[in-house]
Amino acid sequence: MVRFRNTAELSNGKIIMKKSENPQWRGLLSLGYGDEKEDYLQLHPVEAMYLLFKDKIVIYSNEKKLDLTSITRYFIRRNSNLWEFFLIYTDLRTRGYPLRVKDSPFFHIHLFNRGDSTFENQPMGIIITASALRPVSLSDLNKAADMYRNSSMKLIIAIVDDIGDVTYYLVKETLEEATTIKLRKRK
Repeated sequence: MVRFRNTAELSNGKIIMKKSENPQWRGLLSLGYGDEKEDYLQLHPVEAMYLLFKDKIVIYSNEKKLDLTSITRYFIRRNSNLWEFFLIYTDLRTRGYPLRVKDSPFFHIHLFNRGDSTFENQPMGIIITASALRPVSLSDLNKAADMYRNSSMKLIIAIVDDIGDVTYYLVKETLEEATTIKLRKRK
């Protein structure tokens, strides 16, 4: 059995997957991976980490093959919340949800219904990622809720606990208070 793996390069802090070297790039794009540029796909670090985890991609830097640990360490130095983001992303992909990663101060993942196309369908929800070990700003949550209040999308907060389990909360309403929430598991 011939097994195809895509190749990408870590260059200037970005994961670049050249179309000319990856005949399966359209398949990845159709599944919600990457942002299409003229002659390459740019993968978000979480997408690259997930594809490495699933053994669907090989990433090089200066002709040296990188593993999941080295890529994770590299990007966590630039974004300390990335590991929680990766756990949430992996959990949702494993459950069969199509996703599109977005860089935003309020939300990170557009969530689609199972079986939906990330190009033809609208997202059913927006996922805000959080860690149980860090406070969640209610003012940021309220801003995000205001952005999507009049749309058909659900606002969902995904919280990773201290052992890596993910819990999802549907946000229906927020109160405007100058405070933060910190969730902790009782022992």
